[in-house]
Amino acid sequence: MEKLHDYQGVSGRMHDWRESLKEKIVGFKEGNKVNIFEIAKNTVSDQLKGNKSAFQDYSHIYRHKTRLELIRISAAVMGIEFSYAAETAFVSPTLLKIGVDHQHMTLVWALSPLVGFFACPFLGSLSDRCKLNLGRRRPFIILFSVGVILVNNVMLELRAF
Repeated sequence: MEKLHDYQGVSGRMHDWRESLKEKIVGFKEGNKVNIFEIAKNTVSDQLKGNKSAFQDYSHIYRHKTRLELIRISAAVMGIEFSYAAETAFVSPTLLKIGVDHQHMTLVWALSPLVGFFACPFLGSLSDRCKLNLGRRRPFIILFSVGVILVNNVMLELRAF
């Protein structure tokens, strides 16, 4: 039952509580005269103690990160945040320059997450089944990179008119 606690958290404890209560009620029906309220009180107090494996040492699985590793992770996250800030700062004026109406800006900003929400599972399943010599992910990275370059060139041509 401890593994159930590890994998299911509160629902695992509730399952364990139900199973132990069943065992105690079966024992009560078989002739072990025990007060049902005492059984319930003991079971609830056992469950309120929490997950026993939470206090075990897992250092053999999760090692502590060095200061340099933490700095690298922080630098990567900072780079992502700078990218988001640059996108917010530069995309709106660019969209206005290429002719997107001010009223449609919200739609344009919402389009990327919506397309990603619906397209990512589909593209992920296609990528997982890809059997090319390049690997599973590289063909999609190359295909979409070429697509971005072509769309960018078309947009530049349209902007020239």
